[in-house]
Amino acid sequence: MDNIITPFLKFFQEAELIRVILLIIVLLMVVFAKYGFSQFMTLYYKIQAYVRTKKIKKFLDGSIETHDSINILLDSALERVSGDRAMCFQYHNGGYNLDGVAFTKTSSTNDRCRDGFVIKADPYQNIPLSLFVYWVKRLSHNKFRAFGIRHLEEIKTQDIGVYTWLSSQNIKSIYAAGINTPYGTPIGFIFVLFYQNDKVLTKDELRILDDVATSIGAIACKMKK
Repeated sequence: MDNIITPFLKFFQEAELIRVILLIIVLLMVVFAKYGFSQFMTLYYKIQAYVRTKKIKKFLDGSIETHDSINILLDSALERVSGDRAMCFQYHNGGYNLDGVAFTKTSSTNDRCRDGFVIKADPYQNIPLSLFVYWVKRLSHNKFRAFGIRHLEEIKTQDIGVYTWLSSQNIKSIYAAGINTPYGTPIGFIFVLFYQNDKVLTKDELRILDDVATSIGAIACKMKK
């Protein structure tokens, strides 16, 4: 059974938390079916002992701390620009660009709403980046600085797909800012959304979004080290 455990432990050190949890469940089920209850319990106790090591504890604590830190930054952005909802998306999975960043899919890692504002939050997981091509191109053209769609009619003639998505979600205005590593490599973006009224952000408010995105990039980069 060691030939199963050894690669698992290596994966455990490198993978995202949710993938680790899913792999644990699958691995335990496979071992129970193939080797029986005694080997199942042996593996269970080995995993339990490994999780208690300082290295894995640091990994788990770091994941939680990173998630909470990004939530705090998004909450701050909402408060300072009077937004209704803020989301953080990060690229992952599939092909890579010259910087080694995956541009095939994106997922929402953090989703926050202002106090008192309730909305049915879509999961936005494993979405092909082609569905966000408008945002990726605009961010790249804008050197990843914050920009926005102040009124829906602005986008209707430029990209009917984006217009349809925004109108179907009852979004009045939306702003985006690129998330880069401290070395300038793009790894995602944030959205700040307004559902109740059109919103025109000032230059100072756009800089707030840039600062938040920069901070998230630094946090995400630190976590991956």
